[in-house]
Amino acid sequence: MIGNSFDNPFSVSQLTRQVKNKLEENFQCLWITGEISSFKKASSGHVYFTLKDENSQIQCVLYRLYAGLIPFEFGLGLKAVVFGSISVYEKSGNYQLIAVQIEERGVGTLHAAFEKLKKELSEKGWFDRKRSIPLFPGCIGVVTSPTGAAIRDFISVLKRRSNGLNVLISPVRVQGETAAEEIRHAITALNKIKEIEIIVVCRGGGSVEDLWPFNERKVAEAVFFSDKPVVSAVGHEIDFTICDFVADLRAPTPSAAAEMLVPDRMEIIEKVRSYEIRLNRCVKSYMDMKKETLKNMSKNRIFAAPADFTYQYRQRIDDYYDIISRTAWHKMEISKQKAGGYKSRLETLNPLNVLKRGFSLTVNAGTSKIIRDAEEIGLNEEILTRLFKGRIVSKVIHKELGENERENKI
Repeated sequence: MIGNSFDNPFSVSQLTRQVKNKLEENFQCLWITGEISSFKKASSGHVYFTLKDENSQIQCVLYRLYAGLIPFEFGLGLKAVVFGSISVYEKSGNYQLIAVQIEERGVGTLHAAFEKLKKELSEKGWFDRKRSIPLFPGCIGVVTSPTGAAIRDFISVLKRRSNGLNVLISPVRVQGETAAEEIRHAITALNKIKEIEIIVVCRGGGSVEDLWPFNERKVAEAVFFSDKPVVSAVGHEIDFTICDFVADLRAPTPSAAAEMLVPDRMEIIEKVRSYEIRLNRCVKSYMDMKKETLKNMSKNRIFAAPADFTYQYRQRIDDYYDIISRTAWHKMEISKQKAGGYKSRLETLNPLNVLKRGFSLTVNAGTSKIIRDAEEIGLNEEILTRLFKGRIVSKVIHKELGENERENKI
């Protein structure tokens, strides 16, 4: 056992180094089983994660040299057996497992539940509906913890980018057993406030357990059945929750959500100024072009002597009038000649003119049928003879056949 006296105390660094030496001496070449809870791959290539079971957890680090030797993709929710040694990170005083090998054992309980709900809601089409977000919202409702860093970052970005925007915060727990129900209730309550145009659900990063309320069905249902568009800004960029998939818009962080929802005021002012300059240039260019056109038109002879132009068209009108008059007179003469010809033909065909020359027209007095043959009338029948002047009614007492008929009779 290591001991010391009041007069010769350990410094924090000395104690930490003593603990480090003892742990590294006694806990070498260990196989530890658990579920990967949090996972982060640094830009250096080192991988930091948490290995947990039902009651405890331990921080782990897998250096780049060994990370490149792992033959499979691993991450959140994986059940694994990790080989390594215990050490202490002196700066923070935390003990951790320096991993050198990882073997896959299956999917963890939380990861399995996550994938099951994700598949079910995806098949229902809950991830497909994406409503448009108002471009210039006047009021935003936020579901989050009122004391977390997430809401401070969110509000800070909003203030920097816009003035006069109203933000209504519905305070909830963002982790723990009651968190999911509080989040559901807050989303439902914000939907009843008419002025709110967008609902933002946000919190900072954390482990799978910390973010789990946002993976529960009741939160997904509240987001999907919300009458107002919902933006999910849960965790860091690498974190994904069921809430992210169901929401109308997913932001990688709360700060990014503020940037996505509210256009930067100065950017808008600069754009308006740019549009104003472009518009003025376009108007000036258009006016200059029209002035040049008007200048060229003023040089035209029609503007120098408009009366000459009018006289020319008047002369053309007189010419057209003469042509039309001659054409109309010619056509009228032709029509008169045709009408005279038609009149002569009609007079020739007029039966009264035939009667005038001594001919007559005889019809059966009873039937008014014209008689062309003596056979067509019987004895004692009355006939009507039409003369040029007057008519004669006669009775047939004798009739003679023509030469042809007589010969046929014989």
